[in-house]
Amino acid sequence: MTNFGATLAAVMLGMTGLDFGDSLAADPSAWATRVGSLPAGWERLTFGAWMGGRRYSVESRHDKMPTVTLMEADAGGKDEL
Repeated sequence: MTNFGATLAAVMLGMTGLDFGDSLAADPSAWATRVGSLPAGWERLTFGAWMGGRRYSVESRHDKMPTVTLMEADAGGKDEL
């Protein structure tokens, strides 16, 4: 399980350019610290993540800063996908 966790962390943080720093309460736009570096042939990497009690959508493209977008809850209190 440890190897899977390390691989997931490498993909989610290493390839995308995200760095959460000391606080998840900070502005999500500050989590992107460098451009994405994806493997050859990959156009983009997208995933959803719960951070600081909120759900975010993360998208990273090669040689571009990643975008982190808050996924708003719908009227029923469930997140939109």
